[in-house]
Formats: sequence, C-alpha cells, structure tokens
Amino acid sequence: MFHHIWAALLYLYGILLNSIYQCPEHNQLTTEGMDGKEFPEPHLGQWYFIAGAAPTKEELATFDPVDNIVFNMAVGSAPMQLQLRATIRTKNGLCVPRKWIYHLSDGSTDLRTEGRPDMKTKLFSSACPGGIMLKETGQGYQRFLLYNACELSSN
Repeated sequence: MFHHIWAALLYLYGILLNSIYQCPEHNQLTTEGMDGKEFPEPHLGQWYFIAGAAPTKEELATFDPVDNIVFNMAVGSAPMQLQLRATIRTKNGLCVPRKWIYHLSDGSTDLRTEGRPDMKTKLFSSACPGGIMLKETGQGYQRFLLYNACELSSN
C-alpha cells in the first residue's frame, strides 16, 4: 500500500515539476559560433559521443553494438569541407575506424555527408558545457545525437 502511495506522490511531483520547469529550447547554430568565432572553428577537435535519441529503436540501431566513440573533426582538403574521423569501440572490444566528409552550406551550419545525398545534419547548441547536439535526418530516420568536447589536461 505504501509503495502505491509513494508512486502516486512521485508521479504528481513529476507533473508539477514539469509544469513549472520547461526544458530550454535549443537553437540551431549560426555561422558565427561560440565566442564569436566563425563556424566551424569552435567545433574542430576531439568529441565524445554521449547519447542518442530517436522516435524508434530502429533509428538508433547503429549504436547498439557500440561501447564508445571518439570523433576528430578537422578542416577538409577542399574549401567548405570538414573531415570527420571516428574510432568506434564495439562492446566485443573491437576498434573500428571510420571517416566521413561533410560539405558545408554557404552561410549555414547545415552539413551534407559526401556519398549520402539523402542525409542532412543540422547543428544545435547544447545546455551542456562543451556540448553540441546534431539532428540527423535521412531516408527513413531522424535522430538527435549529443556530443561533448574532450579537453586534455596539460598536467
């Protein structure tokens, strides 16, 4: 009996808290990024994959066998191009290298993945310090991915 009363109180508390505190909206990034620096400079370097969200489990199935992912974003070999390299460690201990080329849209932070004309990536601000959120859409899927920058200490 006590368990049911406790569950009902927590449920009501959750409803009350949700009505008082609304999650902040995340704005799409502009070409002038963090600290007034031009895009993509603030987003170059090393990033850790933190989490993904999607309307269905199938849209995140790519991440099921993954233990962790470290990305390195660099300027590409051509203008308006970014190169993304990843080291993906699977749950069975294998390390799988991957790389993608993103093409920048002029005056926008929208990214197009080379070889995947159906895929579109939009960048959004994140409430997490050092974080960034991506919205990926493609043929049959839509997902949000959260990343955080990895800063190494010089100590």
